[in-house]
Amino acid sequence: MLLAAGLGTRLRPFTDSFPKALLPIFDIPAAQFPVDLMVQASVGKIVANVHHQSKKTIEGLKALRFEKTKLLVSDESDLLLGTAGGIKKALPLLDAEAFFLLNTDMICEIDLKELAKKHFELKKKFGVKLTLAVYPKGPALGSYTDIVYDTKTELVKGLGKSGAAIGKPFYAGIAVVEPELFEKIPENTPSDFFREILLPCVSSTRVGVYLSSGLSYDIGSPALWHWTHLDMLKKLEEGVLPQNWQHAICALNEKIAPVFWVSKNWVRNKLNWKAPCYISHGGNPSFVPPHDIGPNTVLYGEVLRGATGAGIGFQGNWVGC
Repeated sequence: MLLAAGLGTRLRPFTDSFPKALLPIFDIPAAQFPVDLMVQASVGKIVANVHHQSKKTIEGLKALRFEKTKLLVSDESDLLLGTAGGIKKALPLLDAEAFFLLNTDMICEIDLKELAKKHFELKKKFGVKLTLAVYPKGPALGSYTDIVYDTKTELVKGLGKSGAAIGKPFYAGIAVVEPELFEKIPENTPSDFFREILLPCVSSTRVGVYLSSGLSYDIGSPALWHWTHLDMLKKLEEGVLPQNWQHAICALNEKIAPVFWVSKNWVRNKLNWKAPCYISHGGNPSFVPPHDIGPNTVLYGEVLRGATGAGIGFQGNWVGC
């Protein structure tokens, strides 16, 4: 299941007029990254729940690459149900013994087949109902709850304080979930996954851990979105990004100077621009960026439009419209 119903409040002002699930990363809609993970894992169907700007979200999701994987939509337009409530509503569409749960604001390098394998191993040994993808060190810019787990049993023992996971194991928003966990969740009623599902499972030692060493990016705030672009630019030129990420970025963008990338098919005049930098015309090749740009600028010309109607992004270290 793909969680795409959130309001994206942490991502304002970007999400004032743009769905979080479609927020661009090098002109690639954010939701394409978790969709690719599920396609690579041979998932037969993906159920995405929608609420905020639901029509635009549905149109954007349908435009993604799904190959042979089928997309189904669980519409929460009338009432945002929260993570647990949204999953409860989507269960008839999921119709599975267990299912993957992914967020659209996390970009992760992970093998979902190995995650599923670990889940069923731990289910057989300990009866787990939920297995979390855990990364070893939470990034400094985000706010995460650290995951305390037994390295021998690979079971979660407890959760640390919120925002205390810098440099400690943290949950990356990807999991394998058993449907029976939602039996007591009321129908069509807002319900929180952390409080109603995760905490009771941790208390009963029914949560497993799959430790991943791959790359992970949280784009859940403008600052994190900005940092993701700059860090991926660096890794792109170092050749250490996953091959499918690199191919997707290079298909839509081109390098015009060291650590300076722009959208393809754009008639532009380079002025006083300094790397590292990324500029997208946002679907409008006639977009004219500012005369002075960078360093550390990430700017989209048309995809993200602010109240002024201009492009939106980061000019150096500040948000601008």
